[in-house]
Parts: sequence; C-alpha cells; structure tokens
Amino acid sequence: MNISERLNTIIHMVRPCSLLADIGCDHGYVCIRTVQTGQAASAIASDVAAGPLQIAADNVRAADLEDRITLILADGLEGIPADALPECIVMTGIGGLLMRRILQTLSAESSEDDRFSKLSQLVLGPQSDIGEVRHFLIDTLRYPIVREVTVQEDGKFYTLLDVQPERTEDGEFNAAGAYEYSESQYMYGKYIDPETADVYRAYLDQQHRILTDAYHGALKGCAFGAAQALQDIKHRLALAEVAQDRIESALVHGKEPSRP
Repeated sequence: MNISERLNTIIHMVRPCSLLADIGCDHGYVCIRTVQTGQAASAIASDVAAGPLQIAADNVRAADLEDRITLILADGLEGIPADALPECIVMTGIGGLLMRRILQTLSAESSEDDRFSKLSQLVLGPQSDIGEVRHFLIDTLRYPIVREVTVQEDGKFYTLLDVQPERTEDGEFNAAGAYEYSESQYMYGKYIDPETADVYRAYLDQQHRILTDAYHGALKGCAFGAAQALQDIKHRLALAEVAQDRIESALVHGKEPSRP
C-alpha cells in the first residue's frame, strides 16, 4: 500500500477502538492499516461508489483481512448495520457541506437508532467549507473538537479534526471552553496541534495571500456587487489576521496553541 503523509496522519489519529467505520473509504487503506496495527479490532469500509469499493475489496483480500473488514456500498452513514455500533468514524476527502449533511444523521433524535451510542471519536477532513463543519459540530451536535492537525502534501494543505463526543452525566463535554468559539476560530480553528503549528502557520500565510490577492482584484472591479465583495474579503482577512496573531503569540511565548 502506498500510504501518503495525509493518510498516515489520519491513521495515527485513530484511538484504539473495537470497530472503526471509514465513510468514503476510497481504497480502504485506513481500515486495513488500523486493523493491521491493532488500533481497530475490526472495521467497516463504506463508499457510495462501486468502483473505489471494489478496489478496497481487492486490497482487503490481498491483506487477508476479509474476516475483520466489512465492505458496504452506501451513502454516508445510512449503510451502517443496526448492530454495528462503531466507536470511531473516519470521514475525509469530501466537501464540507456534504460532510455536514452526512453528520446530520448523528443529530437525528430517534430512540430506536442506537447505532452511534458507543461513538467516542470522529476523525474528519473536510476538503472545503470547514467553518460550516466546525459550526455544526459545536453548535448542533455539541461534539468538541479536541485537536486540529494540519498536513501539507503535494503543495496542498489539509486540516484534520479530532472530534471526541465524550459525555458527562448531564450530557455535556467536561472541558472548559470546549464550546466557546470566536468567529475567527470557527473559520480557522482553535485547538491546533503543537506538533503541526508551523504547518498551520504556513497555511494561514497562504490563506492571507489568497485573500489579499482577491481584495486587490476586487478593487479593480466595477461590476454590481463589487463593494459587497470587498467588504466580505476584508472581513475574512481580519479573521485570518486574528488567527495569525494567535498562533504567533503562542509560538513566540513557547505556549501550546491547542489544549481544550
């Protein structure tokens, strides 16, 4: 298996569990490797497309793990059997709005659906609209993001969210500030893994350059709506600068920029 740096990071983020479900499993590498290392006793590899799922099936067969990895052709979380009870869900490589739609399954109030009653971790890697995903996790699901890992691969930056929906007796996560996010933190993250802080800083610098170029481009425009576009870009620039100041302050003073 050709395990990329991004996939290897995802694999290492998975905590020991009895059952892992990889939604949008692609070639099945995450399931195979986590079962091989013992991080997961068993796994479900699910994908909405038959082609990638067949490749995953071939890889599972080649790894001789057919008795421990179940392959499911399904859309999102709907295909998880009622008696499966995954402890960890991995979902990466899809757009943030689609991810939010899939995660809505977890917010459905149904006394008969206890498939996710043992869920203790989600490893999420939205490809876009990550702020929307953070909002949904914090505001709707009340699932704390305990760590964010930034990976750079082939010139692209990827943000991976370590989400751990642990509960106290009153149903809340027992961590001060776990649900308190500023607008900048919803957009650019809050609990940044110290080991990837430098990569995160490079990501913020890239975002700032992109927004700056967009701002100067909008200044030259005279089409209807250009003024509103300028205001939107200026606002996003300000949020990025808040995030930059926060990470710089943490690095300069030797503080850990992330701990819930």
